[in-house]
Amino acid sequence: MRKFWFWIHWFLGIFLFLFLSITALSGAVLSFQEEILSWLNPQSLHVNDARAKNYLPSQILEVAQAAYPKAKISHIRYDEARTLPWVWIIQPGQKGHEGMYYAIDPLKGDVTLMKGMRFFAAMNRLHRSLMLDQLGKNVVALTTIAFLLLVVSGIYLYWGSLKRHFFAALKIDFTKKGRAFIYRLHCALGMWIVPWYLLICLSGLYWSYGWYAQALHTLSGTEAPMKRGGTKPPNGDTNKVAEPLHVNRLDDAWQLFCTQVPSFKSADVMLTLAGKNAVIRYVNEEARHPDAFNTLLIDTQRMRIVSTQAYDDLPIEAKWMKSMSSVHSGAFFGMFGRIGVFIASLSTVLFVVTGWMLYLGKKRQKRKNKEFLP
Repeated sequence: MRKFWFWIHWFLGIFLFLFLSITALSGAVLSFQEEILSWLNPQSLHVNDARAKNYLPSQILEVAQAAYPKAKISHIRYDEARTLPWVWIIQPGQKGHEGMYYAIDPLKGDVTLMKGMRFFAAMNRLHRSLMLDQLGKNVVALTTIAFLLLVVSGIYLYWGSLKRHFFAALKIDFTKKGRAFIYRLHCALGMWIVPWYLLICLSGLYWSYGWYAQALHTLSGTEAPMKRGGTKPPNGDTNKVAEPLHVNRLDDAWQLFCTQVPSFKSADVMLTLAGKNAVIRYVNEEARHPDAFNTLLIDTQRMRIVSTQAYDDLPIEAKWMKSMSSVHSGAFFGMFGRIGVFIASLSTVLFVVTGWMLYLGKKRQKRKNKEFLP
């Protein structure tokens, strides 16, 4: 059995190292996308006043639609940390997740794509599908499953050392030299990273297979979310396509929201909405991650709040499923989680390099042994 798991570990590591490295490194880059964008765009992102939320949706949409008349605008984002509102613009031929945020200045009529946004959009495509669309998405999914097998086989192969001397097996012995040191580094560090790898892989498969995502929702007793930009038609009639709300109703809904929620970290005015109700999602100032949003449903004819869904009121399993993106990035656990996922992602390259060194070292040793045979 040990020989079988060793072969699995060796085979997957040797033949999938390139895909593993690309997926892991692109994930590491995306870990601190928000901070990097803030650093690249200090004038656009940092603000000392609250004028951004004073712009009405109609003012923002007028400028955005004039600049990109054929594009689809998913939502408007108001952020207390930025001078200007943003819109998520999906260009013709793009999927919802391939859109990008543009800063809108209604006073000047400017539509600005933030510095670095194209780079991170490329990193996102690389991470999701290796920039190969559905083929690449399937490769990433299979690589994720292979990564799980690498983790499981690695635990099995090192289990004897863990069982005999648990704490000693988790230490990196810097007194060792050569292949012995590389082996201990590969194994001991791997055991520390195992929880993060399990978190990353098991959450990453959520976007790879519909049956897997549905199984998680079924087990947690939660409802699968609609795709970005999608809404359920009124009265459950799937054959009817609801007309989008008039921009003046969105203006009224936004003003009502601002009176009811005077302070927030960020708020999204959803644009592809059905019927007479507007949906505004907002994140409280004390929220740990961007998926911890609350949802307001506003009746734009009577100008009153129909329903409120507070993130903090959800059971823990619903919070997990609603925050799957933040679970995957580690943000669900705060800065500690983000740093943990970042280090784990970078460490993948170290495991690839040390794994190859162990493999090549073993082959060299076999050749030497053959030379000494009579």
